[in-house]
Amino acid sequence: MTALWILLGIALFFFLIAMTKITLILSTAEGFSASLRILFLKIRLAPKKEKPPKLRKFRIKAFRKWRLKEEKKLLQSEKKKEKKKKKAPAEEEKEKKKKPKRPLRQTVAFGFDLVRYVAVRAVLKFGHYLKIDVRRFAVTVGGEDPAKTAVTYGAVSQATAYLFAFLERHANLRYPRGEGTPVTVGVDFLSPKSLFLIDLSFSIRIWQILAVGVTALKGYLFDVRKPSAPETPPEETSGESPEGPGGGARKGLRRGEGKKPSGKPSQEGEKRGKSAPSREGSPA
Repeated sequence: MTALWILLGIALFFFLIAMTKITLILSTAEGFSASLRILFLKIRLAPKKEKPPKLRKFRIKAFRKWRLKEEKKLLQSEKKKEKKKKKAPAEEEKEKKKKPKRPLRQTVAFGFDLVRYVAVRAVLKFGHYLKIDVRRFAVTVGGEDPAKTAVTYGAVSQATAYLFAFLERHANLRYPRGEGTPVTVGVDFLSPKSLFLIDLSFSIRIWQILAVGVTALKGYLFDVRKPSAPETPPEETSGESPEGPGGGARKGLRRGEGKKPSGKPSQEGEKRGKSAPSREGSPA
């Protein structure tokens, strides 16, 4: 019974790990910031906090330690250079010969198979699991030249429409309830610069990441690295015919079966006729 409870505890532990959600938060409200949230932990990715300089680094002991480290690095780099010089060119050529280069046609085909069976499937499955919370996505196009600003505004608005149409089709987009559309694209001809106000979060669970990895691995093993068909051995070009010894003679006999005997007797028949006594002249 104790072993059963231990197994149940281990299974529950792995289940909780698999169900853990990982969330990436991007925001430009007060400058660009990116943070990663796992359960109750929040890790700041950008911008990194500037640590105040420590006074210990400016002491004589710290300076001596730093100097010794730099000297060790220089010695190690010199040793590596000497080892490279000692290698003979013949050994380098052998190493190059050991790694046979794949022909260009196979390399291109391999790359297409990787994209088709691994990358595309993994990206589609990742998008199926990924959840995107759009709290705010506002772009205000500005510039010094009004004509260029108008053209830029048209391009940005069209690109934004295509982007969110693609995400709605291949991912799970979620908008805040009870509010207007958080996605807006505007233009300000008086502003010299464009403004971006973005507040997004991307979340996915650990078991979903593992499922995406399994999909990519299956595509690589069963579709990209297919077992090639066994090559047929080349036909032997020895003196013996494929029908075995004497096969050619048999063929010749078969070919000669249908031929009619010629009117002239052969030389061997003439000799046998002369040597054999005639039966007509023998006494009864």
